[in-house]
Amino acid sequence: MNWVRIKPLLSEQLIIEFENEAGYLFSAEFKEVIKIYNGASPESKKFRYKQGNSIVSRVFNNLLSFNKDDRTNIWRTNQIIHNVWGENGELDQYVVFANDPFGNKICFDKTNDHIVFIDHETLSIEHVADSFSEFIAGLKEIE
Repeated sequence: MNWVRIKPLLSEQLIIEFENEAGYLFSAEFKEVIKIYNGASPESKKFRYKQGNSIVSRVFNNLLSFNKDDRTNIWRTNQIIHNVWGENGELDQYVVFANDPFGNKICFDKTNDHIVFIDHETLSIEHVADSFSEFIAGLKEIE
């Protein structure tokens, strides 16, 4: 898979620092992707998953950057999610790692490492994949 608009990771220590703050350890595969493609967008952007009896199609825009001064960074995004969207702690089990083009969030579920999609308007949470590997493997080019 090709990635574009890479923001070179300033230090691998930033990943560890964020893990400590979030209380969540990322998978080795996710860390390797971030070390190489921090903040980047994949050229293959569409992902699909089953929701009830339907197949849902979504678009993956970009990984969040671990560099604290980058505009779309994992630090600020997760702070906003937990302070604004999840005022009562109902979103504390999620760690946002990516955006779609419409303001929705793609997250890790800290309880089971699954990937979920959070709609920014309704705060509905949809299961996307059982792992980061499965999520990445399922990305397809937009037709």
